[in-house]
Amino acid sequence: MKLTVVNHLRARPLLVVLATATALAAAPAVAYADGGRPAPVTGGIPLVNTDEKIGPGIDLQHLKALDQKGWYDAQYLTVDLSDRAVGTDLLTSGPVSSGGPLSEAADKAGAVAGVNGEFFDIGNSNAALGGEVQDGKLVKSADIGGRQHVGVSKDGIAQLVDLTVDATADFAGADHKVLSINAANGGGVPADGLIAFTSAWGDYSRNRGLTGVSNDQIAEVLVRNGSVVSVTPSGPAGSGTIPDDGFVLVGRGAAATAIRALQPGDPVKLDYQLADNAARTMKFALGHGGTIVSGGQVVKGLDTSIAPRTALGFKNGGKTLVLATWDGPGGTGKGGVGIDKEARDLAAMGVETAVNLDGGGSTTMVARALGEDTATVRNVPSDGHERNDPNGVGVFVAKGDGRLHRLLVKPAPGAAAADGNVKVFPGMHRALVAEGVDNHETPVKVDPRSVRWSAHGAPVQAGTLRAPAEADGTITVDAHVGPEKAHEKVTVLGPVDGLELSSQRLSIADATPDNAVTVSVTGRDAEGYTAPLDPQDLSLDYDHGVVDIKSVNGKLKITPLTAAGTILTVSAGGKSVKLPITVGVQTRTVYDFDDDVLARWRNNSTAATQFSADSDGLRIDFNAMRNVGIAAASSAQRVPVPGQPLRVRVRIKSSIGVPSGLTYLGYVDAAGKSGGVYGTALTASSDWQYATFTLPASTAFPISISGFQGINTDVAQQRAGTFVLDRIEADVPTSIDLPAQPDLRPDPLVSDDGSLPDGRGTWQFATLSDVQFTADNPALTQVATAAIQRIRTTRPDLIVLNGDITDRGLPQDLALARKVLTDAGCDLIGVGQEPAEDSTPDPKAGSVPCYYVPGNHGPTASTTSSPT
Repeated sequence: MKLTVVNHLRARPLLVVLATATALAAAPAVAYADGGRPAPVTGGIPLVNTDEKIGPGIDLQHLKALDQKGWYDAQYLTVDLSDRAVGTDLLTSGPVSSGGPLSEAADKAGAVAGVNGEFFDIGNSNAALGGEVQDGKLVKSADIGGRQHVGVSKDGIAQLVDLTVDATADFAGADHKVLSINAANGGGVPADGLIAFTSAWGDYSRNRGLTGVSNDQIAEVLVRNGSVVSVTPSGPAGSGTIPDDGFVLVGRGAAATAIRALQPGDPVKLDYQLADNAARTMKFALGHGGTIVSGGQVVKGLDTSIAPRTALGFKNGGKTLVLATWDGPGGTGKGGVGIDKEARDLAAMGVETAVNLDGGGSTTMVARALGEDTATVRNVPSDGHERNDPNGVGVFVAKGDGRLHRLLVKPAPGAAAADGNVKVFPGMHRALVAEGVDNHETPVKVDPRSVRWSAHGAPVQAGTLRAPAEADGTITVDAHVGPEKAHEKVTVLGPVDGLELSSQRLSIADATPDNAVTVSVTGRDAEGYTAPLDPQDLSLDYDHGVVDIKSVNGKLKITPLTAAGTILTVSAGGKSVKLPITVGVQTRTVYDFDDDVLARWRNNSTAATQFSADSDGLRIDFNAMRNVGIAAASSAQRVPVPGQPLRVRVRIKSSIGVPSGLTYLGYVDAAGKSGGVYGTALTASSDWQYATFTLPASTAFPISISGFQGINTDVAQQRAGTFVLDRIEADVPTSIDLPAQPDLRPDPLVSDDGSLPDGRGTWQFATLSDVQFTADNPALTQVATAAIQRIRTTRPDLIVLNGDITDRGLPQDLALARKVLTDAGCDLIGVGQEPAEDSTPDPKAGSVPCYYVPGNHGPTASTTSSPT
């Protein structure tokens, strides 16, 4: 077999050529955003290096690279704090003891970009461990024991800062030292300690720092307008919202004794302020996990383990802020960097001081594209979605004059290709929109009726381009609004060779409009390039009595009408694809607790519980605790669930309440991987009720159920009680005859008989595999030199260096590789760069482009050809 590679950009003499110039040189070949400096890569091969302007003095660099430790995907947001239009502040979801997606916090506050912030009391109060200053006001102190902090002052200078708080409560004729304000204190409140909470805390339990303390050692008082409202003489401390004109003091030991002496109406005063003068000048501040760059130098002894990371740094005397994230495909365990690498990258950017923020699943970068009103997530959170972080660092741009200063042309919703570019198939449509920004690069509404559209060699109406059937190369679409103009280049692919749907099967539980599903349709040409298909180019065949289908934002919105099934056939460009759709489910009992339940199930709770066989099923009696549940005694005891259920339900009697999202069903999927899903709430009742679990569409079916739990993370709400488990049900979709699978087609890029295309429109390339350069044994380089010399006699257009260039990746190995390859005639083209259009190599000139593909192959060399 021989491999053929096809280039769809036929108007150009040579496909984009990427090589290991970065890996083989001392400095990267790609350019840094702010004036030709190297990209912040301290090793490895950068594969993506793009820059995006977010606002005045705000640039976002996206860098994707591969180094010795694996993949990582970095985002560097550089902010010029000296620009008067630019500001910063703390982003939060609301109360201290809450959390939410960073994108929602950014949109609510009007931020153009941001990163997640401080480490927090995850799984409990969700409060940040450090102090918080927002909009110049102190919101909370750090947990008892202290924390390091960083922020930006009101005059726009980023700096490390001391957020020590001086706090006292004046009552009964004496000042009492208050150890913390609105802090979770997960490490505990010391004996005789006094802590305070204001309305900013939220409604979470105020007992978090007193877990395990005897109730007779705890007391709290509610104060409103300077007077005692009520005294609670014993613990645990309460929960619930605190009035805006009030506060709560919680005491332990001697502090509790002093609180118990108070009576309703007694005066109590709470005073707190930042102790450091510089801290009082801060616009915002938050805690961090340690300084990693100091004086422009990497701090020694940093963690080298790989994980997603978030950092904040500053340079130019604090006038330039750098917010950065690192993660990788799949997140934790599959990508990211060590904190040492994080620090080296920032130091390479000229950052003078940098601190580590919360990483792992918390790592999030959001930004708002120019002309857009909402922020989108720019990295790949390792949880698979945004985590409910307590705070973040937000970047803001003041609203400008509101007049159109710059016009932008972008793909309409649903019209962008997977890589973000704009592509279209011959004879088909692509929708574009015009957006605008003002003098501060903030969004300005553009009336679609005011836009004049035109395109070279193709019709365009109201922003929708129709590519001619014979179109090739690119089509430039122009937009004009008054004197402002902009354009977008649309790449024309080859004819549609196949259709793909975002879902392979739809199983809709109920025939209600709320259960409508959107499906996108993607086309693929013979060379493998893809683009979304505009719904107006699609022909649809389906049972209109079962579902209703409309076009919404470039996708198909499928609304169920009745419990039945249908096959949707989508056709375009002479190709078609089928989508089975079922509406409605059949409920099946997959297990009822009428066997030897005591042998089949074991305790899976925070502490010991009492199991017993009840006439209705399995009875569990328990004391107040966080988790109460069961687990299968062995793999053979798991409960198999047939088919591909949409939902699983556990019928249960519960004498306690369990919040929504904190019932939990554990299962093992078809691949043997353990997983689980959170379900609906339980209420305290003597009646039967259901905990319902909706299984993810990505579940590998069939599954077998391994356990069940009811959870309450609020200590104050935990109660002793009883569960009685009766049965497990599954909602299995309505059956439908699936369409026959199409026959496998040979890949047009692979020749199964050894024949190759020939003629003027082809080019040849050679492959050279596993040339492992080692500076300790330079004699081995003779093999590579001889191989390249033999290859060049076949006059290839380029050489693919396939496999390992070096085993160790040491600087001396990379330097040797670069020298030998260059001396042998390899013209190493930098990552992200291309030869000039008139630079198609001439073998007589003595060099040939060399392109590196990482891999693990045996040392071989071959030559093949491909159409251009």
